[in-house]
Amino acid sequence: MASVLTADNLNFMMSGMKLTLEIAVLASALSILMGTILALMKTYCRGTLGFLNILATVYVEIFRCTPQLLWILMFRFFVTGGGFNLGVVSLSVVSAPYVCEIVRGGLNNISHGQFEAGYSQGFHFIGILWYIVLPQTFRAIIPSLMSQITSIIKSTSLLASINIFEYLFTCNTVMLNATSIGGIFTVYAMEAAGYFIVCYLLVVLVNTLGRSAEGRTDMEAMEKKTEIRTVGIMGAGAVGAYFLWGMRNLPCGTLCLIARGERKERLQRDGMIINGERFLYPVKTPEEA
Repeated sequence: MASVLTADNLNFMMSGMKLTLEIAVLASALSILMGTILALMKTYCRGTLGFLNILATVYVEIFRCTPQLLWILMFRFFVTGGGFNLGVVSLSVVSAPYVCEIVRGGLNNISHGQFEAGYSQGFHFIGILWYIVLPQTFRAIIPSLMSQITSIIKSTSLLASINIFEYLFTCNTVMLNATSIGGIFTVYAMEAAGYFIVCYLLVVLVNTLGRSAEGRTDMEAMEKKTEIRTVGIMGAGAVGAYFLWGMRNLPCGTLCLIARGERKERLQRDGMIINGERFLYPVKTPEEA
């Protein structure tokens, strides 16, 4: 365990977290912008602009009904400029349809009387959307929108599949140098803790802002805080149980073998079964050693 928690390893993992947050922030902003445009197209484009409604619907349904990882793997052949650009573009494109449906739900809750009131005050259609409809919409969808942003943060882990040095990728790289089961579980715990802390802080921030905006009583605020803590503890327990269940059949000797070997060879030979034993990361056979 001590060999894992070195200054170099911690700095390497934190550099991955830094890149994860940078990608998540920019991808969230772009997905909100794209999702809002798609929602407006699906909600208000009728008649001569009906083709925009059709295009938005096709785009949303295609990306919502196919795996995100599939598109991320495809985008690496079309996006240039390094891992950061690839991560931002891919996550923005695959997340925008989900934001679209969230925003569209908020738009559908705005009564048509808001438009009539805006027209009576001399606003044009774009002005009504900008000054009247969209502010009310985003105020109503903040909880759902923050949940989607949390999902985007966690989805950055998919970028490890295309060798982008985000948090999961750097942690797994450090884990390959572990020499004991304690070191392996230490890295797993740090992976889970990193994502949990970031997402939990976002949840607390959103709920704090929500209480301030809605003027909840102290008792209601305390009940909400207790609820959030309970969910957080249950989530952390579920993550730990998941890792324990996935490694339940691995003997200690196998776990030690997992921690040896070259990283490149392990990635290339992922999932090998040697002499009837399952290895999380490939290792050299005795004949190859």
